[in-house]
Amino acid sequence: MNHRKTLMVFLAASLPLIPQVAAPQSLGEIARKLRQERKEHPEKAVKIYTNDNIPKSPKIAPAPAAEAVPSPAEPGEAKATAAPKAPVESKIKTKEYWQAKFRVERNVLARAKEEQQLAGDELNLLQIQQIRELNPNRSKELKQRIGDKETELKAKRETTGKAQEALDNLKKQFKESGAPEDWIPDDKAP
Repeated sequence: MNHRKTLMVFLAASLPLIPQVAAPQSLGEIARKLRQERKEHPEKAVKIYTNDNIPKSPKIAPAPAAEAVPSPAEPGEAKATAAPKAPVESKIKTKEYWQAKFRVERNVLARAKEEQQLAGDELNLLQIQQIRELNPNRSKELKQRIGDKETELKAKRETTGKAQEALDNLKKQFKESGAPEDWIPDDKAP
């Protein structure tokens, strides 16, 4: 009996320590609770940026056309008969025009160089992986992937070359335009 009393006292003392199982909530109750929490704590919409919704390069607005300047009227000529000349596109353009063009071309070149570097790094990793591979089937698969990556790297080099050529052509156009040299942004600027 002594054992029984001890067991009963022990169970009575430990009863408050046993967690009470709550009655399960219905889905309707959970939904109402969530709606109430959302009403009390509204969150701002969060814009998530991915490569799909970021523009590749900024759009460049065309440079404003030079305004038509009427020719001065001759002393005996009436001003009404002086016809305005058609707008003339300035060969020099504006400082903002040239800086925007250089910024775009440099961004294109920087992106091309970055993609070329990435493809080169991936190729190096595949080559290292192939050297360390002991499984002949896996080594064969890596050889195929290396060939594909070499083709991709070649294409990236061509793209980089074309971007560099486009920047060089822009520099040539700039010099031919006669625009002041201080209009060209530094090569270090993005």
